[in-house]
Amino acid sequence: MAITIRIPPLWRSSVDGVKQVELPAGNLPDVLDALIVRFPPLGTHLFDERGEIRASLHLFVNQENVRFRGGLSAHLQDGDEVYIVPMITGGGR
Repeated sequence: MAITIRIPPLWRSSVDGVKQVELPAGNLPDVLDALIVRFPPLGTHLFDERGEIRASLHLFVNQENVRFRGGLSAHLQDGDEVYIVPMITGGGR
């Protein structure tokens, strides 16, 4: 059983250009931990200094925000797709 994690374009240089990663299904924190084991540079992109998901990230499972699927405790099933969407900020005054 596997899920697919879509890697944001801005982060692909940290994962040798990989666009997606397949990992065993499980709960979301375990899947993210497995992603970091495979690609350690992603740890600083995903987690802050307290080990929590960065506030500037949105996580979607099958195009539904995880906030509406039980938050980080959401269990992922075979065939699910996880999208990591970093917020882009900045610009004019």
